[in-house]
Amino acid sequence: MKPRRSTATSLWFFIIALGSAVPGQAVDSGPFAFNPEVQLGRRSNNPSTPFLRLAPDGRLFAVWTEDDKRPMAMTKQEIAAPPHESHMKMTASPMRVALLAWSKDGGKTWPEYASIMPVPNPGSKATLYPLGGNTVAMLHNPNSKWRSPLSLWISFDGMKTWPYQRVLVPESSDGPKGRLNYPDGFVSKDRQWLHFAFDDNRHRAVVYSAKLPPE
Repeated sequence: MKPRRSTATSLWFFIIALGSAVPGQAVDSGPFAFNPEVQLGRRSNNPSTPFLRLAPDGRLFAVWTEDDKRPMAMTKQEIAAPPHESHMKMTASPMRVALLAWSKDGGKTWPEYASIMPVPNPGSKATLYPLGGNTVAMLHNPNSKWRSPLSLWISFDGMKTWPYQRVLVPESSDGPKGRLNYPDGFVSKDRQWLHFAFDDNRHRAVVYSAKLPPE
């Protein structure tokens, strides 16, 4: 399948079916119905830390991170410089960016392109928790350079904006140089709590229960 380019983000979103006995034949396994292997992201951008979450309404969310190779913002002096000089100064950013795509039918079909999430990310795992309608909670490291702190963000408009932002764990038990990794968990049936576990600097497993704001 040919890659499809997003004119909105200038990034690529790949869905490549591999390993199926019959090319293009979907494998039906309950609410999921897609080929055994699906590749997300552009290989040249080093996609990693993929995460899937199936919402109660059948939507399947996919989040992953890639190298952010968009040109860095230019200063006023660079904008005023001759074209050949300003072009030379637009070097690729070494940062990572989080991308989001979702399937409305549990994985049978996907959109043409992925969206860049308006959140900072150091290339770490971010996990989503649908709370009903357009409300979605996210656990992640809102720091483009380091896996710390660990925060709870909530969007009320389908992940376009994230007005609710709360730091749950400011830093590792080993101090500011430690990393807070791989948060994952579940929402209680009454949607009052988000229970999850995370890796504290690769030597300590931590369980945490975060109270969710009222709906």
